[in-house]
Amino acid sequence: MRLRSLCIAAAALLFAAASLAVALPEAPRGVSPQRLANLSRGINLDDYFTTYADPQHFRFRLKAADFALIKRMGFTFCRLPMDPAYFFDEAHPQRLRADIAYVDEAVRMILAAGLSVIVDPIHAALSEPAFDQGLSTDPRFVEKIALYWQAIARRYASLDPNRVFFEIMNEPHASAYHRVTPAWWPPVQERLARAIRAVAPRNTLIATGEEWGSIDGLLAIRPLPDPDVVYSFHFYDPLTFTHQGASWTGKARSELSDIPYPSSPQEVRAAIAKLADPRARSLVSEYGKQQWNIERIRERIDRAVLWAHRWGVPLLCGEFGVYKRVAPPAARDRWIHDVRSVLEENHIGWAMWDYDAGFGIVSYAYPAQRSGRILDEQTLRALGLPSVHPSSIESPIRRFDERRSDALVLPIAWWGPLWTRDRNGGSLTIESATGPSEPTTRATPPLPAPVPDVVARVDHSGGRDWALGPRLRLTVHPGERLRLTAWAWVEGKGDCTLQAVAYNAAGKVVNWGLGSASPRLRGGWELLDSEILVPPGVTRIEPRWSGLGAAVMWLTGMRLARE
Repeated sequence: MRLRSLCIAAAALLFAAASLAVALPEAPRGVSPQRLANLSRGINLDDYFTTYADPQHFRFRLKAADFALIKRMGFTFCRLPMDPAYFFDEAHPQRLRADIAYVDEAVRMILAAGLSVIVDPIHAALSEPAFDQGLSTDPRFVEKIALYWQAIARRYASLDPNRVFFEIMNEPHASAYHRVTPAWWPPVQERLARAIRAVAPRNTLIATGEEWGSIDGLLAIRPLPDPDVVYSFHFYDPLTFTHQGASWTGKARSELSDIPYPSSPQEVRAAIAKLADPRARSLVSEYGKQQWNIERIRERIDRAVLWAHRWGVPLLCGEFGVYKRVAPPAARDRWIHDVRSVLEENHIGWAMWDYDAGFGIVSYAYPAQRSGRILDEQTLRALGLPSVHPSSIESPIRRFDERRSDALVLPIAWWGPLWTRDRNGGSLTIESATGPSEPTTRATPPLPAPVPDVVARVDHSGGRDWALGPRLRLTVHPGERLRLTAWAWVEGKGDCTLQAVAYNAAGKVVNWGLGSASPRLRGGWELLDSEILVPPGVTRIEPRWSGLGAAVMWLTGMRLARE
């Protein structure tokens, strides 16, 4: 019997179907079908709390709009890698550092968007060997990490256990650097699993093998003596293709570019001809001889499938992807399509690496401000996910229809006049995004697509408060949920806020600040996004942009819509 037949026979014992139209198989070894379905299609959030993140950006790096977009794209969960250097205090391992509050907010926003989350708090970088070395050689360090893990697990165990998963460790690989064998890992993984389980008895754990969490590492271990565990592997085979141009993989691969997929000796000739480095030429030549295609990918993943079938446990591909800086886009998407297809054939959930970094599915028109999201539609198709219309990426608000009054797109030309408490303290200018693009010139900054090309600019020199409105009000009913959005750019020390003023039937103001949202950035476009629950007694609301102090501010693309 061919390997594929064995895998088909085992499908009922493996992972839940990625498609909701397919009946969920019985969950092996105690992992519920619903939880496996929640882990069917994921995205990794790199550069959020990992080594390459900027701690100064923790407070605004994650936004509710990102998770709303992830949900609309069809993903079911986010994997949240965390460099323990930000959160682990070796002197007091049971206490988490203050920055954990930003992770709390990220988890809250992920769950609020209807997504599940894998909490991955030991995602250390190669530059931090202490974690692998300490865990593989020092029992006292293992106990400290057990206390750290308990502090993490205790923090999130009270949340919905069907949607919060705990990954024991990312890519253990001490055998590659510290003169130990991979045998160090199974007892350490079991110890950490027991520590987590002691404070989080209801959550599903994610376990893995050594050798960078690879399939080979997975095949070398036995499952934990815990029925509620999913077993993860990472898939980047072959590295010559998936990590072409990646500097951290060594000099030879860093020089690679335009490596094709599928591969054959004929297909790689052009890529070899461009290379001078003998090691790089050898890598590409060998890649061509191996003839990588969907069948070869299937053979590799089948090894994990048979291991899971042997033990009766579910699988997850926690990472897969292609570094996109120099990889041919069409070849990259073919590889992603083939890997995703093989995983789903075997009912294995997956998480693409990553959301908006070097392997990402999202890029930005204005990278410094991370604004103006641009989706890679071809990669979405390769993942088997629905297309998201460009006009809905930044502001998922319907166009205004006066007969239904579902949503209000507010032309900037309707705004004004500017009110300020400081006499001659401010001015309003309606302008387009033409001319110089440097914000320091105080010309209009380049606009985030796909908003209109007209903006309101407020120059406020006074120290007191000011306000600007669109000279119209929207009829509402108590209990309605509304969403108010706009793009803002702020320079200077002053503050500004997007909000709504609420009126009763007599036309009197009953609340000046419904759904307030304020920019966190300076010198960059930021999407302000707030929800409004209409209070009792309120019949009309009026959007308003207001502020305090001296600043130069631009506003565009304001929308108000019923949810």
